[in-house]
Amino acid sequence: MTDLAAPHLIERAVKRMRQRRAPDADDVLLEPADRAVVPARTAPAVRLELDALRRAGIAVLGEGRSRAAEEWRIIADMLQRRQQAAYGRSLPGALMLTSSRPAEGKSFCALNLAATIARGGSAAVLLVDLDDKPDSLTGLLGLAGQPGLHDLVTGQGAGQGTGQGTGQAAAFEDVVVATAQPNLSVLPIGRPVEAERGRGVTRAAITVLERIARRDPDRLLILDTAPCLASSDAAALAPHVGQIAMIVEAQRTQRGELDSALDLIATCETISLVLNKARSGTTNRFGSYYDRYGRNT
Repeated sequence: MTDLAAPHLIERAVKRMRQRRAPDADDVLLEPADRAVVPARTAPAVRLELDALRRAGIAVLGEGRSRAAEEWRIIADMLQRRQQAAYGRSLPGALMLTSSRPAEGKSFCALNLAATIARGGSAAVLLVDLDDKPDSLTGLLGLAGQPGLHDLVTGQGAGQGTGQGTGQAAAFEDVVVATAQPNLSVLPIGRPVEAERGRGVTRAAITVLERIARRDPDRLLILDTAPCLASSDAAALAPHVGQIAMIVEAQRTQRGELDSALDLIATCETISLVLNKARSGTTNRFGSYYDRYGRNT
């Protein structure tokens, strides 16, 4: 079960953030002028139904007020309040999720955080997969082979699931995937061309994310990014995003790993720690108050 990070981890993070310098001018992406995007052939509609979302790991869309749903509401509210304080970044409306190393539950947290915020109705959410591993968020959602972010970056056509482009540049409307949860959509990782494989988050990818953010400034972008100690992607994005949520696996992540990961993303001024996979000795309901009154609300 997910919970807020242990107090000693939070204290260490606060101390490190106070010692950070402001990013140098060279750290800030100079935003190029927008280039026109040629609309691609309209792709067949794709929609993720509730069963597909649940199979991928979303635990907050069931009926009733489960412990998981209530805990994620608390975390989402705290992160959204901190997000409002993000200024002077090229992606102020982007919340990046990462971890120190693989298998800490980063994609599970990204899914449930995105669904919680969308379900609350406070903001529309676009969940963006930026982790290029085979079993990434895209794979969990059954969207492997679908066009996505890579197609927008490289200008591939949006011929869907065929491996063949249309000869025209992919358009955002053709690659974003709607879901059965109102206010929640997904941008898969997409299909990189051979020359782009292994390059990770490039300057061109950040520029595409900025264009997406400008389309709807009120929409929250949640970026599921590769672990800090497994890829340079989180470090590349850190100077641009409004906030980072660092996922920490309970009883497994080592303090040295967390310290090294925090050093790599120190150019972001707002970092929150979320403790994942913490054992809970209570029932699945959120306290005795729910048992007495929750069914009537």
